[in-house]
Amino acid sequence: MFSFLPEWLLRIFFYRDLADLAPPPGSGKGVFTETPMVNNAVLDQVRSGKADWLRGDIQHFTETGIVFNHRSQGVPKGGPGKTMHIEGDMCIMATGYERPSLSFLPDDCFQENYQPPSWYLQVFPPAHMDICANNCTYINAIGTVGNYHIGIYTRFLLMFLVDPLARPNERLMKLWIDFTRFVKQRAPTGAFEFFTYAELIYWFVFVIVINPFRWKWALFVLMGVGAVLPQEIVRHEDKIRQRTRNGTSELKGL
Repeated sequence: MFSFLPEWLLRIFFYRDLADLAPPPGSGKGVFTETPMVNNAVLDQVRSGKADWLRGDIQHFTETGIVFNHRSQGVPKGGPGKTMHIEGDMCIMATGYERPSLSFLPDDCFQENYQPPSWYLQVFPPAHMDICANNCTYINAIGTVGNYHIGIYTRFLLMFLVDPLARPNERLMKLWIDFTRFVKQRAPTGAFEFFTYAELIYWFVFVIVINPFRWKWALFVLMGVGAVLPQEIVRHEDKIRQRTRNGTSELKGL
């Protein structure tokens, strides 16, 4: 309910003289519901006069450019505006990406109340810790541009596959999901439909800290270094588990 404060600060200190590029107050596109920000590089280009930022809709192409409907701030997509012809040598269609399909996953990945994006760390279905649907369940966030969290997710998966003691079980995975929902119950969006990069890093650190058997993997998972030491420890742990199992079998035989 206080999201108007960071939105106001962004308009004053980030957009500054280009505040009209920001979504207008009351538009429903808040900082914690969507990502209504232009990055520094774009704003710098506009401020220096090297680029123009036009809000509106492309109507159709011509031989020398595009016919564009230039809308004012707050006017919805397709709304009234000034029709103008913009000439250019090249048009780059930045249309995003097509979300990878999850249809090939087992049916038990889509349990009631635990359907994507409501998965463990948002990408691991509770019934299958050996599946990492990286960037398939993403909806919206601040700052999660894939600069290194994709690697962290991949290393989490490797840790779960290599180290039996570090693996989460289905009950605890669901508990983490329920806990996150409880903490974010007053959020303007669903618990896993929007998050900040700081929150994502908190998830990573919390999941490692909560299980002592994951501590040895911390540097590898979070930084991508030091994989040899945890693997060596896992080999020793495997030997201890094997001796324990053999001893238990002998006692049963007696």
